[in-house]
Amino acid sequence: MKTKMCMLAALLLLTVQAVFSQSLSEAQKDLYYQRYQTAKKSLQQLVSSKPDAATYYYLGLADMGLDDNTAAKADFQKGLQVDPNAALNYVGMGRIAIVVDKNYTEAKQAFQKAWDLSKGRDFDVVRAILQATALSPKADAQYALDLVEQFKNDRKNRRYELTAEDYTAIGNVYSNLPDGGGKAATNFETAQSKDPKYAAAFNAEGDLWDRARQDSLALQDWNNAVAADPGYAPAFYQLGTYYRYRDLNKAQEYLNKYMALSDDPLNAKVNLVDILYLQGNFKQAVEQANDLMNQPVSAATKTRLYKLIAYSDLSEGDSLDAKKNMDTYFKLQDPDKVLPQDYKFYADVLGKLDQDSLQLVYLNKFVNTDTSTNLEFIRDEAKKLSGEQNFKAANLWYDKLFKVADTSQLSMADYYYRAFTEYGAAVKGLGSYDKALETWQAFTKRYPDQPSGLYYIGTIQKTQDTAYKGTAIPAFNKYISMLKPDELKSADKKAVLEVIYSYEAGCYATQGQEDKLNEALQKLLGVNPQSTVAANVFANQGYKAAQAKDYEKATALCNKALQINPGNSTATQVLNYIQQMKAYEAKLKKYEEAKKKSGQ
Repeated sequence: MKTKMCMLAALLLLTVQAVFSQSLSEAQKDLYYQRYQTAKKSLQQLVSSKPDAATYYYLGLADMGLDDNTAAKADFQKGLQVDPNAALNYVGMGRIAIVVDKNYTEAKQAFQKAWDLSKGRDFDVVRAILQATALSPKADAQYALDLVEQFKNDRKNRRYELTAEDYTAIGNVYSNLPDGGGKAATNFETAQSKDPKYAAAFNAEGDLWDRARQDSLALQDWNNAVAADPGYAPAFYQLGTYYRYRDLNKAQEYLNKYMALSDDPLNAKVNLVDILYLQGNFKQAVEQANDLMNQPVSAATKTRLYKLIAYSDLSEGDSLDAKKNMDTYFKLQDPDKVLPQDYKFYADVLGKLDQDSLQLVYLNKFVNTDTSTNLEFIRDEAKKLSGEQNFKAANLWYDKLFKVADTSQLSMADYYYRAFTEYGAAVKGLGSYDKALETWQAFTKRYPDQPSGLYYIGTIQKTQDTAYKGTAIPAFNKYISMLKPDELKSADKKAVLEVIYSYEAGCYATQGQEDKLNEALQKLLGVNPQSTVAANVFANQGYKAAQAKDYEKATALCNKALQINPGNSTATQVLNYIQQMKAYEAKLKKYEEAKKKSGQ
């Protein structure tokens, strides 16, 4: 009888353990699908019936998913109270250090403690470290990857075979490294081949391509994710976001599917605000957002609502309110979660308010945080901004292009427009003429057969030559020598030549080089017989001759000025002065003659 009772008790214990394991497994599945509220309820029931360190760890993950980091920290601490050697809960504390405290050294120490406690033999711990590390690009990615290698190199771990979840976790860490994109994609694709139904691997690779602005590849992976597992909500959300500005009907369809799969209908309503905005119902979007603000939504939802209100504000023409709401958004949002597009939108708002200097700061942030390696996207952004005469911002993208692209991928047009935007920024007072000159000189050195480089070199040197020393003349002369005869006859080129010859005439006049001045004036009149510059030069020469009492020369020069430009006031005044002086001299002469006759 006693034996039967013992067997019954053992059987009951095994049954309880099986039920517990099954319940924990279901909660882990909910975490995977980002059903955090459902997972939390299940895990709370488990810890209330049987406090377990691992259960507290997963409860902490659920709370972090619900943006309740305070509760999550308490969960991890309770797990350590239950079992001071619970490696996973040390990983949880490392998560808190990364997400909340931004203390990456402390996080690494917590991870090392977890590794030591597991003796490097538990890949659940390694995977948890990888997943935590992937939460921020500032976390020590290489450290986490080194742990993977240490695990693999330990002979006692040789029987362990990495799973799709493991490869995905490794890929997510690689994606945070500056040159880790290739290895990230390799690990995601290995995960996909390991388990074609593991949607997270497709979704993660889609995110990788999205950050690189490889839109077609990202779309393909997100579609593969929902095909692999139609219950995987995160992929539907990404598809809704992708189609946000491309196809409103599809965006609405995917966001509705996402909301249907969510176990948090209140916070999911933020997507309804987004849909209203996309439909152009800006006032309704703001009203819906304000209504949600007054409900018990999460901090993350409230933060996002401020941004959505700002978008509608700007569309309604209220730039000041848009700025106010974006300021609140930036204040509340975790810097690691701010999107490059957020900086771009804020820069647009600042542009509407004519805050050019601050706008440039945020455009710089946009460029620096954008991880695109898609050269056509980078070129398009640069060309668009250049077309809007936002040269400084355009130049930021050209700098990025030259940083990302291999030399063989760069064209003459890239070098040309990069130099042109440097020049444009200098003209608008937002850049340096010295830097622009340096860039055009580099262009000319690389493409010596292109006259345009010499033209801009001359133009910049002319701008800097306020004393008319003639520093731009050599570049201009070489530029002209490279033009074809037919080009010299075009109206556009005649206008350019007029500017050049006008500058040369001004320099030679200032320096008193009459022979060269006359040559420059003849060239100038050859392209524009009514040149006001030429008329002014002749009039000024006439003025100087009149001062020297060489009235004949002065008259000839002023008449020449008036032939070119009948309205030249200087020439007219000089001629009037000469007439007055001649009349005065004639009267004086008569007076002297009369005086002489009278014997005085």
